[in-house]
Amino acid sequence: MPNLLNEAIKSLHENGKSPKEVLWCEKDDCYFTWKDFKELADLDYTFYETPVIASNLRLYGTDFWLERYEFDGTEGWSFISILPEKPREYKKPESLVNKLD
Repeated sequence: MPNLLNEAIKSLHENGKSPKEVLWCEKDDCYFTWKDFKELADLDYTFYETPVIASNLRLYGTDFWLERYEFDGTEGWSFISILPEKPREYKKPESLVNKLD
């Protein structure tokens, strides 16, 4: 069963980065810290035809970001090496899991 925190750390390492290089995390156009992310992301999840983890979740460094993707029954992290502008508002999310209607 995948673990969100372990996936993120593995993706960072596979791309020559470390958690220490994450400057901020983002969800719903608000930023939060790596410490917040670690606290919320240490969770195991199972993919059920629709993404379980929020698709607008991103981790930003000085020259990269990781963002969630979903494709053909799987989800994971995409590594992108361009940096956008940091959101103005800080807000720690209550959860990193999609709300089910």
